Amino acid sequence: MFKSILIGAALVAAPAAVQAADISATGSGWCSVSYGCDSNGNYINNNFAGDAGEEFRDFFTVAIPLGTISSASLSIWNDGSNYNTDPAAVYTLRAATGISFGGLASGDTLGSVLLSDADTGVGHFVTIDLNAAGIAALNAAAGSTFLFGGVVTYSQHAEFAGYTGGYPAAYLSLTQSGAVPEPASWALMLGGFGLVGSAMRRRRRAAVSFA
Repeated sequence: MFKSILIGAALVAAPAAVQAADISATGSGWCSVSYGCDSNGNYINNNFAGDAGEEFRDFFTVAIPLGTISSASLSIWNDGSNYNTDPAAVYTLRAATGISFGGLASGDTLGSVLLSDADTGVGHFVTIDLNAAGIAALNAAAGSTFLFGGVVTYSQHAEFAGYTGGYPAAYLSLTQSGAVPEPASWALMLGGFGLVGSAMRRRRRAAVSFA
């Protein structure tokens, strides 16, 4: 019986299998020095990041589920009519510290893509794989909302993102496993096993004395 209890408890405590998920951004928008910040719901209605007469930076908010994330990427809709003249322009994801022009660029770099690779002349999602800092940042935000900032580094005219035509502005793809019990939970569980074992030993001794 005690063996059955141990096996059952082990099954309950075992981490969940690795799962994949796509999570649409819950919000999006852009910031610039002259125009401030604008949140457009879950779609893009402007050339979000880059040079549109002045520098624009964009943001995406994503609800991060509980669990341990092992890999992740952010896919952002890039409008097919974007116009770029700088072949070295780079779009960089940041761990934004706030929705402001400065806050979108002040956090750690989480991943990047060359605009020359992203702009194909056809509207499509551009996928940016998150680096180790990005994975760590998402795990630290598990169970809460994470703020991505997007910044284009350019020396000439460069645009990234744009009108979605109804598609989500961005979505986060991740693989994760269920949370492993905390040390305190393990101690409580093992303590319970000890109590069960002691009770069974007392029952055996009582059975012998009455025999």
